[in-house]
Amino acid sequence: DRLLVLLRKASLSEVTKVLDSIYNMENEIEAEFLLERLVNHAMPKLLAHYVIRRQRLFPKDDFILLQMLVANGYFDKALPVLLECCKQDKDERLLMVSSAASLLSENSFWVKGFLRLLPERLVNVMNAYLGEEVQLSDEYLVFVEILHVFMLWGNKEQLTRMISLRSKFDETINLYIAKEFVDKGMYDLGGDFYNEVIKFAVKNGLQIDSEWYFSYGYCLH
Repeated sequence: DRLLVLLRKASLSEVTKVLDSIYNMENEIEAEFLLERLVNHAMPKLLAHYVIRRQRLFPKDDFILLQMLVANGYFDKALPVLLECCKQDKDERLLMVSSAASLLSENSFWVKGFLRLLPERLVNVMNAYLGEEVQLSDEYLVFVEILHVFMLWGNKEQLTRMISLRSKFDETINLYIAKEFVDKGMYDLGGDFYNEVIKFAVKNGLQIDSEWYFSYGYCLH
Protein backbone atom coordinates (compact mmCIF):
# COMPACT_ATOMS: atom_id res chain seq x y z
CA ASP A 1 0.00 0.00 0.00
CA ARG A 2 2.86 2.37 0.78
CA LEU A 3 4.36 1.68 -2.65
CA LEU A 4 1.07 2.59 -4.35
CA VAL A 5 0.93 5.86 -2.42
CA LEU A 6 4.44 6.71 -3.63
CA LEU A 7 3.48 5.87 -7.22
CA ARG A 8 0.18 7.76 -7.16
CA LYS A 9 1.35 10.68 -9.30
CA ALA A 10 3.41 8.66 -11.77
CA SER A 11 2.12 7.87 -15.26
CA LEU A 12 0.12 4.71 -15.91
CA SER A 13 2.95 3.19 -17.93
CA GLU A 14 5.50 3.94 -15.20
CA VAL A 15 3.34 2.41 -12.48
CA THR A 16 2.52 -0.73 -14.45
CA LYS A 17 6.20 -1.22 -15.21
CA VAL A 18 7.00 -1.21 -11.51
CA LEU A 19 4.06 -3.41 -10.49
CA ASP A 20 4.67 -5.91 -13.31
CA SER A 21 8.19 -6.38 -11.98
CA ILE A 22 6.72 -7.36 -8.60
CA TYR A 23 3.47 -9.20 -9.38
CA ASN A 24 2.87 -11.99 -11.85
CA MET A 25 -0.59 -11.38 -13.30
CA GLU A 26 -0.61 -14.89 -14.75
CA ASN A 27 -0.68 -16.18 -11.18
CA GLU A 28 -4.26 -15.89 -9.93
CA ILE A 29 -3.29 -15.50 -6.27
CA GLU A 30 -0.86 -12.68 -7.02
CA ALA A 31 -3.36 -11.01 -9.35
CA GLU A 32 -6.07 -11.06 -6.67
CA PHE A 33 -3.67 -9.74 -4.04
CA LEU A 34 -2.74 -6.76 -6.21
CA LEU A 35 -6.35 -5.97 -7.06
CA GLU A 36 -7.37 -6.09 -3.39
CA ARG A 37 -4.75 -3.40 -2.76
CA LEU A 38 -5.71 -1.27 -5.74
CA VAL A 39 -9.38 -0.92 -4.75
CA ASN A 40 -8.20 1.05 -1.71
CA HIS A 41 -6.32 3.66 -3.74
CA ALA A 42 -7.51 6.59 -5.83
CA MET A 43 -6.10 5.17 -9.05
CA PRO A 44 -9.17 4.21 -11.14
CA LYS A 45 -7.39 3.86 -14.49
CA LEU A 46 -4.73 1.65 -12.95
CA LEU A 47 -7.42 -0.46 -11.30
CA ALA A 48 -9.21 -0.81 -14.64
CA HIS A 49 -5.97 -1.80 -16.36
CA TYR A 50 -5.33 -4.69 -13.99
CA VAL A 51 -8.95 -5.81 -13.73
CA ILE A 52 -9.09 -6.09 -17.53
CA ARG A 53 -5.88 -8.14 -17.52
CA ARG A 54 -7.25 -10.34 -14.74
CA GLN A 55 -10.52 -10.85 -16.64
CA ARG A 56 -8.70 -12.10 -19.72
CA LEU A 57 -6.99 -14.85 -17.73
CA PHE A 58 -9.33 -15.48 -14.82
CA PRO A 59 -12.77 -14.11 -15.79
CA LYS A 60 -15.16 -13.61 -12.90
CA ASP A 61 -18.01 -11.33 -11.89
CA ASP A 62 -16.97 -10.29 -8.41
CA PHE A 63 -16.90 -7.32 -6.06
CA ILE A 64 -13.54 -6.14 -7.39
CA LEU A 65 -15.01 -5.87 -10.89
CA LEU A 66 -17.97 -3.90 -9.53
CA GLN A 67 -15.68 -1.52 -7.65
CA MET A 68 -13.65 -0.93 -10.81
CA LEU A 69 -16.84 -0.01 -12.68
CA VAL A 70 -17.83 2.44 -9.93
CA ALA A 71 -14.34 3.92 -9.80
CA ASN A 72 -14.46 4.64 -13.53
CA GLY A 73 -17.99 6.02 -13.57
CA TYR A 74 -19.84 3.04 -15.10
CA PHE A 75 -22.67 3.34 -12.60
CA ASP A 76 -25.41 1.94 -14.84
CA LYS A 77 -23.46 -1.31 -15.09
CA ALA A 78 -22.44 -1.56 -11.44
CA LEU A 79 -25.43 -0.27 -9.47
CA PRO A 80 -28.06 -2.80 -10.62
CA VAL A 81 -25.76 -5.62 -9.53
CA LEU A 82 -24.84 -3.90 -6.27
CA LEU A 83 -28.53 -3.37 -5.50
CA GLU A 84 -29.26 -7.07 -5.91
CA CYS A 85 -26.19 -7.99 -3.85
CA CYS A 86 -27.32 -5.75 -0.99
CA LYS A 87 -30.67 -7.57 -0.89
CA GLN A 88 -28.87 -10.82 -0.14
CA ASP A 89 -25.61 -9.86 1.55
CA LYS A 90 -25.06 -7.43 4.44
CA ASP A 91 -21.27 -7.32 4.13
CA GLU A 92 -20.11 -3.98 5.56
CA ARG A 93 -17.76 -3.07 2.68
CA LEU A 94 -20.48 -3.92 0.16
CA LEU A 95 -23.00 -1.67 1.95
CA MET A 96 -20.55 1.24 2.25
CA VAL A 97 -19.48 1.11 -1.40
CA SER A 98 -23.09 0.74 -2.54
CA SER A 99 -24.35 3.75 -0.58
CA ALA A 100 -21.44 5.91 -1.75
CA ALA A 101 -21.72 4.72 -5.35
CA SER A 102 -25.40 5.61 -5.54
CA LEU A 103 -24.60 9.15 -4.36
CA LEU A 104 -21.64 9.49 -6.72
CA SER A 105 -23.87 8.47 -9.64
CA GLU A 106 -26.05 11.55 -8.99
CA ASN A 107 -28.94 9.51 -10.35
CA SER A 108 -32.10 9.84 -8.24
CA PHE A 109 -33.41 6.47 -9.42
CA TRP A 110 -30.48 4.60 -7.90
CA VAL A 111 -30.27 6.83 -4.84
CA LYS A 112 -33.92 6.14 -3.99
CA GLY A 113 -33.44 2.42 -4.60
CA PHE A 114 -30.60 2.18 -2.10
CA LEU A 115 -32.31 4.47 0.43
CA ARG A 116 -35.17 1.94 0.61
CA LEU A 117 -32.79 -0.96 1.13
CA LEU A 118 -29.81 0.10 3.23
CA PRO A 119 -29.59 0.16 7.07
CA GLU A 120 -30.66 3.34 8.87
CA ARG A 121 -27.11 4.36 9.82
CA LEU A 122 -26.21 4.57 6.12
CA VAL A 123 -29.48 6.16 5.10
CA ASN A 124 -28.93 8.94 7.65
CA VAL A 125 -25.57 9.88 6.13
CA MET A 126 -26.98 9.68 2.61
CA ASN A 127 -29.92 11.93 3.50
CA ALA A 128 -27.60 14.45 5.15
CA TYR A 129 -25.51 14.53 1.98
CA LEU A 130 -28.70 15.12 -0.01
CA GLY A 131 -29.47 18.19 2.10
CA GLU A 132 -31.94 16.88 4.66
CA GLU A 133 -31.73 17.91 8.31
CA VAL A 134 -30.42 14.78 9.98
CA GLN A 135 -28.65 14.25 13.31
CA LEU A 136 -25.42 12.30 12.72
CA SER A 137 -23.74 12.31 16.13
CA ASP A 138 -23.77 8.47 16.31
CA GLU A 139 -22.66 7.88 12.72
CA TYR A 140 -18.95 8.73 13.13
CA LEU A 141 -17.53 5.56 11.65
CA VAL A 142 -20.17 5.25 8.94
CA PHE A 143 -19.45 8.79 7.78
CA VAL A 144 -15.69 8.13 7.69
CA GLU A 145 -16.16 4.90 5.70
CA ILE A 146 -18.40 6.59 3.11
CA LEU A 147 -15.99 9.52 2.97
CA HIS A 148 -13.25 6.96 2.27
CA VAL A 149 -15.06 5.93 -0.94
CA PHE A 150 -15.58 9.57 -1.94
CA MET A 151 -11.84 10.16 -1.50
CA LEU A 152 -11.14 7.27 -3.83
CA TRP A 153 -13.66 7.86 -6.60
CA GLY A 154 -15.52 11.14 -6.14
CA ASN A 155 -14.76 14.35 -7.97
CA LYS A 156 -13.61 17.48 -6.14
CA GLU A 157 -17.11 18.92 -5.80
CA GLN A 158 -18.57 15.67 -4.46
CA LEU A 159 -15.73 15.24 -1.98
CA THR A 160 -16.09 18.81 -0.73
CA ARG A 161 -19.81 18.30 -0.26
CA MET A 162 -19.30 15.10 1.73
CA ILE A 163 -16.60 16.69 3.90
CA SER A 164 -18.99 19.52 4.74
CA LEU A 165 -21.01 17.03 6.80
CA ARG A 166 -18.26 17.17 9.43
CA SER A 167 -20.15 20.15 10.87
CA LYS A 168 -22.70 17.63 12.19
CA PHE A 169 -20.07 16.02 14.44
CA ASP A 170 -17.80 17.32 17.18
CA GLU A 171 -14.27 18.56 16.42
CA THR A 172 -12.65 15.13 16.79
CA ILE A 173 -14.04 14.20 13.36
CA ASN A 174 -11.27 16.32 11.84
CA LEU A 175 -8.70 13.89 13.20
CA TYR A 176 -10.44 10.96 11.50
CA ILE A 177 -10.53 12.90 8.23
CA ALA A 178 -6.88 13.94 8.51
CA LYS A 179 -5.79 10.32 8.98
CA GLU A 180 -7.88 9.19 5.99
CA PHE A 181 -6.27 11.77 3.72
CA VAL A 182 -2.76 10.85 4.85
CA ASP A 183 -3.47 7.15 4.36
CA LYS A 184 -4.53 7.94 0.77
CA GLY A 185 -1.38 9.95 0.10
CA MET A 186 -3.39 13.19 -0.16
CA TYR A 187 -0.93 15.08 2.01
CA ASP A 188 -2.00 18.64 1.17
CA LEU A 189 -5.54 18.00 2.44
CA GLY A 190 -4.30 15.85 5.31
CA GLY A 191 -2.03 18.69 6.42
CA ASP A 192 -4.92 21.15 6.35
CA PHE A 193 -6.96 18.97 8.68
CA TYR A 194 -4.08 18.21 11.06
CA ASN A 195 -3.53 21.96 11.24
CA GLU A 196 -7.18 22.43 12.25
CA VAL A 197 -6.90 19.71 14.88
CA ILE A 198 -3.79 21.28 16.43
CA LYS A 199 -5.21 24.83 16.36
CA PHE A 200 -8.41 23.68 18.05
CA ALA A 201 -6.46 21.87 20.77
CA VAL A 202 -4.23 24.90 21.44
CA LYS A 203 -7.20 27.29 21.52
CA ASN A 204 -9.10 25.13 24.00
CA GLY A 205 -6.17 24.12 26.19
CA LEU A 206 -6.38 20.45 25.24
CA GLN A 207 -3.55 17.95 25.32
CA ILE A 208 -1.79 17.67 21.97
CA ASP A 209 -0.59 14.27 20.80
CA SER A 210 2.98 14.48 19.49
CA GLU A 211 1.88 12.27 16.59
CA TRP A 212 -0.28 15.15 15.29
CA TYR A 213 2.78 17.38 14.92
CA PHE A 214 4.71 14.57 13.28
CA SER A 215 1.89 13.86 10.81
CA TYR A 216 1.42 17.56 10.07
CA GLY A 217 5.12 17.98 9.41
CA TYR A 218 5.13 14.85 7.26
CA CYS A 219 2.33 16.33 5.14
CA LEU A 220 4.25 19.58 4.66
CA HIS A 221 7.40 17.70 3.69
